[in-house]
Amino acid sequence: MLEATTSSGFPTAMVVLSAREAGEQLYRDARSVQENLERLPGVDKVWVSGMRNPELQVDFSPDRMEKHGITPDKLALSLMRTLRDVPAGAASSPGNSTCCA
Repeated sequence: MLEATTSSGFPTAMVVLSAREAGEQLYRDARSVQENLERLPGVDKVWVSGMRNPELQVDFSPDRMEKHGITPDKLALSLMRTLRDVPAGAASSPGNSTCCA
């Protein structure tokens, strides 16, 4: 659904995505729509709302973790370090280049 409106004198548009179940595919589709809109000439800003950050559920065996000397705190810290969002890619402008790892 696309709704064109005017807010404070600036043209705006609202794109709504929905699905029977909010799963990983809907999340990927929404990100794709966002990226495609941001590439359009004349588009200044794209705001995304209502999307939840992806979650990870970890089922673990306390007995096996204890056997290997791993505490729940160590497991949580390891996951936080491994699964954090980090910038990646490169950006450049005339006479200036920035690289992100």
